[in-house]
Formats: sequence, structure tokens, C-alpha cells
Amino acid sequence: MPEACAALRISRWSFYRLVQQRRLRTVRIGNRRLVPAAALAELIAELSQQEEA
Repeated sequence: MPEACAALRISRWSFYRLVQQRRLRTVRIGNRRLVPAAALAELIAELSQQEEA
């Protein structure tokens, strides 16, 4: 999660908001929440499409 926040340059609060809105896909393993690299790419692509529209 910290690496995803750093890659997207967003706060922890913004990260959790994206997860809650189901805009960013995560995987839970025990108490850890992991973000697949593909999920980051999907979010960026989605945001790029919205910006172009």
C-alpha cells in the first residue's frame, strides 16, 4: 500500500477512498492489503480516458 501511494503520488486517505469506491482493485492477504501492478495500470488508464472525454 505505501508503494502504491508513492507510485500514484497520493495520500493514504486518497488510496483508501479509491479502494472503497472500488476504483482500485486490491488483494488482502492476512492483514496486508496488496495492490497488483495491473490494478495501478488499469486505474491510470481509466483516469486518462476520463480526462480525454
